[in-house]
Amino acid sequence: MAPLVKRRKKCKETLHSSLFNFIIHYTFIYLKSTKKKKKEKMTPLLFMVLAMEMGVIIIMLFHSPLRNLIMMGLDRLKQGRGLVTSRTVAVTFFIVFVFNLYGIFKTQKRAMEVGTTNPTDQVLLANRILEASLMGFCLFLGLMIDRLHYYVKELWLLRKSLKATRDSNAIQPVNRN
Repeated sequence: MAPLVKRRKKCKETLHSSLFNFIIHYTFIYLKSTKKKKKEKMTPLLFMVLAMEMGVIIIMLFHSPLRNLIMMGLDRLKQGRGLVTSRTVAVTFFIVFVFNLYGIFKTQKRAMEVGTTNPTDQVLLANRILEASLMGFCLFLGLMIDRLHYYVKELWLLRKSLKATRDSNAIQPVNRN
């Protein structure tokens, strides 16, 4: 019986390692093929994130079943590893934002030293300003979503406790008979 268990374990390990090698191999093939293509811009992704964040904020402002769903999702996101992941993404976003600002200042400094700017620098500067402003708005709206979630949750808890105290301290009619 023991050789059979060892053989199954070995087959399982071989299957996992071959699957892992397969995924790695085709990932490298995909990366090599994308390097040949034109590099994608980050601007459409930032516009999409910005639109989604604005949608979440608008939904959270009005009481609806969708708001309850979003509140439940945000509650679960703020528990366990979700909080660490979201903070890591936010910090990474902030670091990229700072490097974009650094690139903007560096390009402006170079333009000041030379006296004029060439068209390439103007296009790069405009692109960096657009990306930096979109990242700044995304970070700001993310902070707004976090605070709005906190305030809506506190309001819900306050209403719940107020309703409980109102029900327990209801004025009972006096029966004089």
